[in-house]
Amino acid sequence: TAAAIQPNISSHEKWGVESVRISMERLEKYSLAAAEQGAKLIVWSETAFASDVLDDESLCQFISDLAVRCKATIVVGAFSQGEKLDRNSLLFVNPDGSFRSEIYSKRHLVPFGEYVPWRAFFSAVIPQLTEIAMLEEDLEPGTDSALAYTEAGVLGGLICFDSIYETLSLDSARDGAEVMILSTNDSWFLDSAAVYMHNCQAKLRAVETGKYLVRSANTGISSIIDANGRLLAMKEPLVEGYITAEICPKTGQTLYTKIGNTAVYLLYSILMQLPLAYFLALIL
Repeated sequence: TAAAIQPNISSHEKWGVESVRISMERLEKYSLAAAEQGAKLIVWSETAFASDVLDDESLCQFISDLAVRCKATIVVGAFSQGEKLDRNSLLFVNPDGSFRSEIYSKRHLVPFGEYVPWRAFFSAVIPQLTEIAMLEEDLEPGTDSALAYTEAGVLGGLICFDSIYETLSLDSARDGAEVMILSTNDSWFLDSAAVYMHNCQAKLRAVETGKYLVRSANTGISSIIDANGRLLAMKEPLVEGYITAEICPKTGQTLYTKIGNTAVYLLYSILMQLPLAYFLALIL
């Protein structure tokens, strides 16, 4: 049984001390409730805590104790320290409360949200673009699938913007992921069409890889999707709570994970020849 927790705390409110207290209360409440329903894998949303959890002893202790109480693997969205800059990451906590060494970090950062391309240029020419960035300093992207080998299975991670890139979930599946984990924010979109569209992207990733996918969104939509893209459970936007569903770790590979976009590229190459073939038919 897997669970996705939806704390429903706006990104604009995540940075204060009071927000941390509220986040802890809601994450504890709904994680324990999910554990009572049998959840052995509990997924929290992107930046459930907008800080480097591993540098905060009190938060580490809170998460560790909660994992023990839940007797479950907990996936925590938080910042972590990269090689030079902070990263937007997923931490994996064992049922015994220990933090695993594997840390998945978001590979596709949001331009002008999590980093500013050509920051020096835009700061000088169009400073307004640098001001809309979510953070004062750029984040550093992750570099690989960073699978987590947990008691709940081999977990492949995706964070928010990652999920619209099929190549990232393909990498995870090819590297041996048995279950896909997707933590996202989406609070910027409230209850607009965007949150439903983004959730549909997760269905595609599940179908392509043939893996169950557990999606925890800060303000929704949270969902659990089977390997055929069917919704097993869903939490509507802008409400707090949790969902649970039975999942099945999958070790096999789909045709798509084996060949990727090869068929698409072949079709492109054929289509590119059509104008030339038409032109030759006219002159001959």
